[in-house]
Amino acid sequence: MPQGKYYETSLAAFHRFFPDVAARIESETAQLEAIVEDGEIIDVRVGEKRLYGEDGVAGTQAQVETFVKDPRRFLISDLRKAGMGSPVCGKMIERMYRETKALGPDAVAAQPVDGFFYLCVFGVGLGYHLQPLYDQLKPRWMFLVEPMAQLIQHSLGTVDWQSLLEKAESDGVEVALIVDGDPERISDKIGRMISKRGSGFFEGSYIYQHYPLWTLSAARQKLVEAMRRRFIAAGFYEDELVMMTNATANFRGNSGHVIDGRPMRLRSEPVFIVGSGPSADAAMPVIKRFRDQAVVVSCGSSLRILLKNGIVPNFHVEIENTPETVDALQRSAKFGDLKQVTLICSCTVDPSVPGMFREAVFFFRDSVSSTVIMGSRFKDVFGGSPTVANTALAMASLMGFTKYYFFGVDCGVLPGGEHHSKDSMYYEGDDFKEYIESTLKYPITVRGNFGGAAHTEITLNASRSLLGTVIRLRGLEAYNCSDGCLIEHTIPLLPECVDITSPPIDWAAIDAACKAQMFPFKPGDVVADVDRDALVRGLHDFHDALIDMVDRVVEAEPETAVSAIYREVITLEQDIIGRFANSWSIALGSVRTLPRIGMFFASRVREADQRRQLTEAFVEQYRACLLEMRDGAEALVREKFPDAPPAQAPAAAA
Repeated sequence: MPQGKYYETSLAAFHRFFPDVAARIESETAQLEAIVEDGEIIDVRVGEKRLYGEDGVAGTQAQVETFVKDPRRFLISDLRKAGMGSPVCGKMIERMYRETKALGPDAVAAQPVDGFFYLCVFGVGLGYHLQPLYDQLKPRWMFLVEPMAQLIQHSLGTVDWQSLLEKAESDGVEVALIVDGDPERISDKIGRMISKRGSGFFEGSYIYQHYPLWTLSAARQKLVEAMRRRFIAAGFYEDELVMMTNATANFRGNSGHVIDGRPMRLRSEPVFIVGSGPSADAAMPVIKRFRDQAVVVSCGSSLRILLKNGIVPNFHVEIENTPETVDALQRSAKFGDLKQVTLICSCTVDPSVPGMFREAVFFFRDSVSSTVIMGSRFKDVFGGSPTVANTALAMASLMGFTKYYFFGVDCGVLPGGEHHSKDSMYYEGDDFKEYIESTLKYPITVRGNFGGAAHTEITLNASRSLLGTVIRLRGLEAYNCSDGCLIEHTIPLLPECVDITSPPIDWAAIDAACKAQMFPFKPGDVVADVDRDALVRGLHDFHDALIDMVDRVVEAEPETAVSAIYREVITLEQDIIGRFANSWSIALGSVRTLPRIGMFFASRVREADQRRQLTEAFVEQYRACLLEMRDGAEALVREKFPDAPPAQAPAAAA
């Protein structure tokens, strides 16, 4: 039976603050043996080993002291290299750098010294570290993770949970406890809590792992990777202008079909998803051998690779909205007829792209302005980014296909290996030499698909993670035949071991069946859904509301105005769908990112009076940015949408 002087009061506190965990503890039948010296629990036996292997009280005290002296924190070293370099955000970054430089060389610290931070504690154990970490680090949010409920049960006797939780409550600090043994679920739960409270506050946060356990190490790594993606991938006003421009042109200039996030009837034909990773080269004979027995999907630059090897894919997918896509497709067209291929693409691709193919099937990307404003009658697509490999899997799984083989979807490189297939455009003369030398860096080490280590970078790692998530959530059967990074929930399979025994596919029947479940449209249909005047009014109302909020916050909280503005934006975002005629979607990414830039600098200023000075500069620049984005968005809306009431929406496909 668990023991310790705090057990009863701690259990009562759990019933109040963590009732589900309390119920789980009380229902536990399995017990861990406590090791007691002088009436105090100093360790716990887990299986045949001790958790700490020493005096857990003294060892934990030393661990905390070491951590506080040199804490593990989530830090961004240079915003110029953190993917925030859009024109509007770039103006804010440069303004903040000028202002902080003017404060003097000793005014700004290398790490945050003030602000709101998360403290993520991986491992509760006996809990002797919790109170000192709370007292010394002073978090705004404290998230605790423990895979073993039996350990928490023992901590009830060693930790004065009642005092800790009630002190946090009085301080306005939120404490959350996650009892779970799955790293992915742990990371997802913490990630959702952070998103709701503000991912921008994660910069400067503390990451503490109490004891070595694979579950905790993996969860910690997944969380850090997810937060790094969220900190960078915020979405920008300028990108939204491009996507709105492209989407309106594509729906005005084309007829065709829209595929949305509603799944179709299941299909048994195997699907080959082909990327342009270096391992694609060795797989070409296998793809060619079984080409007629599988639906072949090319992803971005892999179209050229397939055509160069005499393989015409059934589908080609594109997601990028830049003119460079047009250039890449023109290079691919030298090796085969694109008019034999069906394009599946985001409606935000360059308008020159759809006409290059036999026909185009559009989809609405999740969380972008063209989807929010123009795609209200369509369900957006989950898992379709950040790379075209994600697009391919998302689209094919929505079309009902359940069995997949990945070729050349390396999601990175092997040590000392090449970066792309030798037949890709990246080896075509010196055209991409600067891009290869300056951009293709792979600083993250992960497990290789066939063992050993592989290297990746933030976008490809995000792609790898989301591929595994989609496979898991949709219950897909997936074989990874790529010699690159491991993709979770896939089965590693050497290309030469692929054996397709099903008969040749009936492509005409597949094509017809899938299109019958899509949404047909004619030129102008989707664009005509938008009420231009309501959208313009919404733009003005949204930006007026933001400026009013800034005025209110600056008056009420001059000392912490930057973080308070960010907090207010996050609060506004929680209930914004449908408001302001959804015009907010054009600028919201930058509206949210600008205060994060301000917090990056303000949190590093040591003196309060200098922090106020920097805050005044931030507020001035923020106002100017809001007005610039409002006027630019209004000009685009007046140009791209007709001055007419919304048309009657065409009927969906049966």
